[in-house]
Amino acid sequence: MRKLTWSTIFTFFIIIYFIIKITYTCSNMNKKDTRFNVPYVTLDEARRIQTENKEPNQKIDKKDSNDILYTSYQDLDSLPYLVRENYGIIKLMKDSFISVNPETKVKILKDYYFQNNHDDSLRMAFKSPKNLNIFIYEFETKEDVEKSFRILKRKSNLERCQLDNSTAEKIFFSYEISKKDKRFNGYTLSFKNDKNIQTFFEFESDKLSKKELKKSALDFLLHNVIKNKL
Repeated sequence: MRKLTWSTIFTFFIIIYFIIKITYTCSNMNKKDTRFNVPYVTLDEARRIQTENKEPNQKIDKKDSNDILYTSYQDLDSLPYLVRENYGIIKLMKDSFISVNPETKVKILKDYYFQNNHDDSLRMAFKSPKNLNIFIYEFETKEDVEKSFRILKRKSNLERCQLDNSTAEKIFFSYEISKKDKRFNGYTLSFKNDKNIQTFFEFESDKLSKKELKKSALDFLLHNVIKNKL
């Protein structure tokens, strides 16, 4: 029988040692994979993720969608992006020109919220960082301007609606409405073309007085509404 030399015994133990080490290392790696690959999420983060994943799948009522801009600018900022998207609103990252019709476009400044939910009559809506709401309606009707306006506001507790000024083409109204348990002053410009298309530019605020709102509305109409060259 062949005698084992010390070198053979030593080599044998070295091999056993490396086998044990490799087995131990692999075992620890598996434990690490199981333990550390799961991201740590706080309770608040979990609720936020749940809200963001759930809300976009909920059907938003058209009335609620149209009324979202009566929420304060600060509260809109606090909503998750996907929730705002579900309501059809985005924050503009730069000054933008948006067409109302082939004849008219409006300049909307950076940081305004913009909404277009493809309503039949509400063409678009905006909210400024100063909580000024701007709604632009356009639709075909044979009704007179004041009656059409009252129909638009029939679900807004319209009060103190009165003619402020008028020309052959334009009519200005001041008014008050109630939304989300708050009172809003309103000022609107209306005009009608030869094809019975009525257009309303409505300005509403729960912060500005009627005088301040009228000035803001007229400044916007003067500097931000642009007639296209046809």
